[in-house]
Amino acid sequence: MMFAQRMKQGMELSGESFHKVAHLFASLSHHLSIRGVITGVLPGRVFLAHDGTAAILTSPQGIFFGGSSDNKLFLNEAALGFAAQGRAVATAGYRGAAGLCLVLSTGRIMGNST
Repeated sequence: MMFAQRMKQGMELSGESFHKVAHLFASLSHHLSIRGVITGVLPGRVFLAHDGTAAILTSPQGIFFGGSSDNKLFLNEAALGFAAQGRAVATAGYRGAAGLCLVLSTGRIMGNST
């Protein structure tokens, strides 16, 4: 995931800063791997939008999105970065609803709210 070095809309956090995004993933508390990454028990990476309203967390279980979906520039940048991997992103924080967002190799995002 070398795209982190080229991010303009966000940044990759260091492990000691992961706790700063915990509130953004509150509605995904049933995913224990999110808590594991934030507390340093599990390996992972965290990317935070510069405005602090959205974050993406990678874990052994997958890639998760937390916070507001209003920051389209950050989301598009992340989608392009993850698109080559074709991985799924569990989303939370959009009007309190959780859904599944698939990042396709074309860079398009397809969502399904639950």
